[in-house]
Amino acid sequence: MKKWGRELSPSDGQTVVNEWHEEWGSENDGDKKWSKKVGMKENEGEWEEQWSEIRDRDAKIVEKECTKWGKRLGVEEWHEKWGEVFSMIKTEKWCDKWQLDAKTGQKKGESWGHEYADKTCQAVKHHWYERWESDEDPFSKGKVLEKRD
Repeated sequence: MKKWGRELSPSDGQTVVNEWHEEWGSENDGDKKWSKKVGMKENEGEWEEQWSEIRDRDAKIVEKECTKWGKRLGVEEWHEKWGEVFSMIKTEKWCDKWQLDAKTGQKKGESWGHEYADKTCQAVKHHWYERWESDEDPFSKGKVLEKRD
């Protein structure tokens, strides 16, 4: 299924100042559901987000994932990705996010996650956290500023 939206300029009623579209659906008889949204705002930037969810034969959620991306023209670009896994082997939640400063080229980000003792997500078995920055290569993590494991 698809849906579109458009916002016109209040000054002239013709210029498109904000535009987006989204689509969603399912696969494998509904075991996997997904959605995707993409948009742009005139003279400001663009964004995109995607969601997915996988269910087992008993219709219980076993995995969720979300990816978000955005760009503010001349200011920054950012990415965020998070997920949850609920399986017989492990139960965990995690997140990775970073942003790139368009003026300086500096990239900074953080990653964290929890592995739980059971499916109730009450007792944390393992936790990790990392914060980093890079002035050189925008495709590498660079220098780790803080790390907890």
